[in-house]
Amino acid sequence: MSTVPSHDAADSDLPRQQPSPAGSRTRSIGKKLIAVGTLALASSFTVGMTIPAATIEASGADTTARFSSTQSLASDDIQAFVVPEDTAAVDLRRENDYSVTSAPQLAAAAGIRYFYGSLQIDPDAVVQWPFPVSVPTSSSFGPRWGRMHEGADFTPGEGAQIRAVAGGTVRIATENGGAFGVTVYIESIVDGQTVFSRYAHMLNGSLGVREGDIVSAGTVVGRVGNTGRSFGAHLHLEVSTGDGTLDPVSWLQEKTSG
Repeated sequence: MSTVPSHDAADSDLPRQQPSPAGSRTRSIGKKLIAVGTLALASSFTVGMTIPAATIEASGADTTARFSSTQSLASDDIQAFVVPEDTAAVDLRRENDYSVTSAPQLAAAAGIRYFYGSLQIDPDAVVQWPFPVSVPTSSSFGPRWGRMHEGADFTPGEGAQIRAVAGGTVRIATENGGAFGVTVYIESIVDGQTVFSRYAHMLNGSLGVREGDIVSAGTVVGRVGNTGRSFGAHLHLEVSTGDGTLDPVSWLQEKTSG
């Protein structure tokens, strides 16, 4: 039966060190402490001497410059920005009684993703465009694929707000409009003439009006969708009178140009 050696047995082969006298250890530790203290003191003098005064002054000047710049930008009178000398200056002044809302801001507010630019819109006009900015059209009024396309297809992107082109009474507001999908149909009086406008293929759950509602031009009636007989998100807008359907784009241009 083998025996596992004890720690005492394993250590017996090693040479034993004689304990150092207590006085000798004290003197040795003292010398080490003095040496470390001297080295630390010398290092602090060295670091302090190697930082140039110019660096400190530059840092202070930079802080002052940043503070002054911040103060100057806080002034309400500032309506310009600094550009290099070789860049043409841009006049950013504005009249006090005129506020500017850019086309991208208008588009973003209405959920429009695709647009060309701004429109000249009179918010008090009797007739309005269905979108606050100029948007693409994928199909115009007229013959198409062997049959008559009785409206214009606008493609601002799914979810874009659709606005009534004229004020009047909502005659139809349904999510079950057959080939038209989610649709709204409004009867209006424009320049003494009865005009009907249809908004088709809208997004499910987006109806903003009900049958019988009295709406004004610019009222949001729904959002662009792809319901009914549709092959991509768009607004199919129809405008008609007792004499038949009209080209909605031409009609809008005529009624909003004045």
